[in-house]
Amino acid sequence: MLQSIVNGVTLSLFYMLVSVGLALLYGMSNIVYMAHGVTYMLGGLLAYYLIMEAGIPWLLAVLIIILIFGLFGPLVERVFFRRVRAIGTSSMVVSLGLLFLLEGIALFTFGLRTRPVSSGFSGSISVFNATLTFERMYMILGAGVLLAVLQWFLVGTKYGKAMRATVQNKTGALLQGISDDRIAGMAFCIGMALAGAAGALVAPLYNVQVSMYYEATIWPFLIMAVGGLGSIPGCIIAAFIFGFAQAFVSTFIGPVIGNLVLYGLVTVFLAFRPQGLIGESRAF
Repeated sequence: MLQSIVNGVTLSLFYMLVSVGLALLYGMSNIVYMAHGVTYMLGGLLAYYLIMEAGIPWLLAVLIIILIFGLFGPLVERVFFRRVRAIGTSSMVVSLGLLFLLEGIALFTFGLRTRPVSSGFSGSISVFNATLTFERMYMILGAGVLLAVLQWFLVGTKYGKAMRATVQNKTGALLQGISDDRIAGMAFCIGMALAGAAGALVAPLYNVQVSMYYEATIWPFLIMAVGGLGSIPGCIIAAFIFGFAQAFVSTFIGPVIGNLVLYGLVTVFLAFRPQGLIGESRAF
């Protein structure tokens, strides 16, 4: 039971990092960014090269990856999405094309092999029947720090308040002189940095491979839908629900049947509450 709780916390924080970034992208740029899971995968692969090939310490590699993806995000928005951002279907097609492009590049450079990543930390802490490795502990702490910094940025800074104003009333924000293009670029900066950081943080916990983006593509979209499209508080609540539910059903039912149960519950929930836990009702 306690081990399931530890696993639930780890999964919940991982899902938060990826799904909150996805919610930022959708809420502030109106883009359904299908390549978000690939960003997570690239963060894991880059962590492998920085740690295992270049010999950079794990936590320092995480900071480097955050910086790289944070700088790369606005470039992606400007080159691929700025002209089609107002048209939802076109932006989705562009993001799918980007997904396949980045996946192909990753397969060409990294191959199909699965490779381990060493964190440099060994040992664990045992409390009753639960075991918490130092790698998992630092992953939990790192994810918590990133989410806390994001909360401070959105609530306590001028740029964060501008982003929130854009989500609440886009027309009013434009009338106040807030640049829609700049906000979209910042959303890509933060969203891609969080996804890349998630890949780097979990790299020592799981072996990295190109296919690791599959689940990071499916689950964050489900979490965002359940939480409410574009709602960060909704994503946080839904990530906790999904993380603990997946940890417990995988332990007591099994991962395959457990995932089928979760998919079914999500389908039923969205059929009766399509706006999600937090969010306005939307017609699709």
